[in-house]
Amino acid sequence: MGRTVSSCAVQLQWRIGRTILERQKHESWGSSIVERRAQDLRAEFPSMKGFSRANLFYMRRFAHAWSDQKAIVQ
Repeated sequence: MGRTVSSCAVQLQWRIGRTILERQKHESWGSSIVERRAQDLRAEFPSMKGFSRANLFYMRRFAHAWSDQKAIVQ
């Protein structure tokens, strides 16, 4: 069970990072994409931790470094 939860958490973080990267392709950096996404996630999931602005930047870097999601979980 622990591996499944970890795998799901990693995949979620990758998807959040990928979403940020995709939005930044279509919007300017000055549009505060990361800050808005952090606020939206904290509002949507108030009991979950880890959606700070800094953590979302880590997720973005993670998705940038690992462009293929399938390679992450294998």
